[in-house]
Amino acid sequence: MRKILGLTIIFVAIAGLGLFALLNWTRPKGFSICDEIIKAIDVKYGTNEPCDINIIELTSFKWDRGAIFEVGSSRAELNEALGIEYKESTDLMSGIVFVYDKKIVYREMIPYNPERPSKLWIRIDTNPETSCIALTPNNAIVKGKRTLSDGKYYYRIGPEETK
Repeated sequence: MRKILGLTIIFVAIAGLGLFALLNWTRPKGFSICDEIIKAIDVKYGTNEPCDINIIELTSFKWDRGAIFEVGSSRAELNEALGIEYKESTDLMSGIVFVYDKKIVYREMIPYNPERPSKLWIRIDTNPETSCIALTPNNAIVKGKRTLSDGKYYYRIGPEETK
């Protein structure tokens, strides 16, 4: 009896986790917009000058609003940029979110970890009023730059020249 109860609990837990992952998964399998941005910067980057990255060219899904945000962004900023009530945590996160017909269709979060920095750094320092870039398919160009540090390339994106 104990064995059956234990197996039932394990099965329910695994099924629950699977359902949670399915309901919260907002990334097409194997696709990463961050990886696509890095590839685009590598292709376009011939000098030390920032390059234009057209986000619409990197997405294969429909979206009508989007937001790129850095650590310190508020839900209110994302709500305004996305035109929806964004309920996910933004604490110690930067990320990219796309919405279509008032529903999140893609979300990629970049956790802040100073000891193991991410290859892609979102930097929005041109406007001290906001930590978020609002995107539309007609206005989806950001600046990208790569820098070499300790033998590794790191990438930055922002609304204008990234520092």
